[in-house]
Amino acid sequence: MPFPHLQANPNFVDGVASRDVVISDSPSIWARVFLPEKASLVRDDKAFKKVPVILYFHGGAFVILSPDISFYHQYCEKIARKTNAVVVSVDYRLIPENRLPAAYDDAFTALSWLKTQATAANELVDPWLATYADFGKIFLMGDSAGANIVHHLSVRASSSDLEPLAIRGQILVQPMTGGPDRLRSEVVGAKNGSFSFQTNDWLWRLALPKGSDMSHPYCNLPAAVMELAKVPLPPALVVLGGVDWMHDRQFEYVASLRKTKKEVELLDYEKAKHGFFIYDTEETGNFLRALAGFVTKRSREARA
Repeated sequence: MPFPHLQANPNFVDGVASRDVVISDSPSIWARVFLPEKASLVRDDKAFKKVPVILYFHGGAFVILSPDISFYHQYCEKIARKTNAVVVSVDYRLIPENRLPAAYDDAFTALSWLKTQATAANELVDPWLATYADFGKIFLMGDSAGANIVHHLSVRASSSDLEPLAIRGQILVQPMTGGPDRLRSEVVGAKNGSFSFQTNDWLWRLALPKGSDMSHPYCNLPAAVMELAKVPLPPALVVLGGVDWMHDRQFEYVASLRKTKKEVELLDYEKAKHGFFIYDTEETGNFLRALAGFVTKRSREARA
């Protein structure tokens, strides 16, 4: 069943407006920008008070979906509305035509585009970003494959000159990760029909560089983190679901972050499935409130 696509809406509807922007012509990368109406109402000294920017990367196992898919459009509206942040949802290249690291490269191109927006002459800057964006309060966020992208983007950004951008946090929702072994949550998922080892392994074979296996650092995030002891990653909010088939490996990822002295907050919702945030559930409401708290807290620390 194909997923419906939604057009951007440049007028405020239910507190959020949206518009599409071109990030790169070659390769072709675009993004949908979501502007919360609250940001347009807050003035400081006769100018609009700047708000944080969330650079968002959608899920879909690297192989499907885009920012204009109905549930991602609506989800990013919720994020913008709840956090009072400008959300820039990026459309990156997909597998199998574009193996990794193509998606990682596109993510860095999008982050570099934000830097250009922060430093370009006024006539070259996106008007919404020019008016409302606080480029000193950037947050990287993604779910599933998008959260995997956020991890690798955070690592690359740590050794890059991005001024005047300042990354204040990363939000990884149920990051897509794998490994050569079989963990308990995967075995349980296979038994109840929510997970297939064959499909999972096939997807990673399509995504990884040719000749690689699932021990590759693109895939095996817990092992990859252990090599990053001296890499200064931004504070992380990691969100897990107790009945997600990747839960145990994601939990290992959090443990690896903590072992390497990275600052990490964990939200682990016992009854949440993979992709729970798409639906209006109690867990989704709790998560969005926690997300807003994380963005607010880390934004305040930027002013300290």
